[in-house]
Amino acid sequence: MTPASPKETGDFKTRLLRFNDTKLLHPMTVHIPNGMVPVAALFMAAGCFFSVQALIWAAFYNLAIIFLAMPGVMITGAASWKFRYKGASTPLFKTKIFCSILLFVVSGAILLWQILRPINPQHLTIESWAMVAAYAALLAPTARAGALGGKLIFAARKKI
Repeated sequence: MTPASPKETGDFKTRLLRFNDTKLLHPMTVHIPNGMVPVAALFMAAGCFFSVQALIWAAFYNLAIIFLAMPGVMITGAASWKFRYKGASTPLFKTKIFCSILLFVVSGAILLWQILRPINPQHLTIESWAMVAAYAALLAPTARAGALGGKLIFAARKKI
């Protein structure tokens, strides 16, 4: 049995893109921000509303995980976009890309803001409530990108 030729298997980049697509790496990675952004926002709001420092820390750590996961989400998403959708430049893909960049940048900015200006739940200020609003604002790009991804994947299914 002879080894497969590079033409049959494709070059390394093609094999990597195919692996990403067949193993569904992007759908798996997007579950991190899609699941954790609402939790982080809820923890931050509850922490401030009920004056519980542990919930504020939990929100911070959740957001840190989201921030660290976003490069993987964006890389696997770009790979799927290029391999499966041939890099189609449509409003849907442009919006998904914009939402993921926005989520990454804003979550990083919130983390930096929270490091520089920690919230004291015993002495809440307007700035503290602005941070709660910033956490809640992350829901918009997360939900939009997720809804577009669902539309992209499930649009071909027939309705029963």
